[in-house]
Amino acid sequence: MGNKENVTRTTVRIFGEDHIIIGNKSPEYIKGLANSIDKQMWAIKEKNPKLSSTKIAIMTAMILADKLHSLKEECDQLYSMLIEYEEKKSEGKK
Repeated sequence: MGNKENVTRTTVRIFGEDHIIIGNKSPEYIKGLANSIDKQMWAIKEKNPKLSSTKIAIMTAMILADKLHSLKEECDQLYSMLIEYEEKKSEGKK
């Protein structure tokens, strides 16, 4: 968060607790992220009511990390396909 001019403080409620998030993203964006996390945590709680909030948070982090990893792999594959396409396109012009 290098630029202090763009820093915002946004209060969000996740899993029944209020948190102040300080960052350079818009409050709407931060609230959207928090809402996604909150929904995921409550969905886990509904399926596993005996889990502690810590374990629910860890499971949520694992689910989100898995989604991020999968999307990164997909992005890498698409990038490789684009490079391959561009190379074939360039070879065809010669």
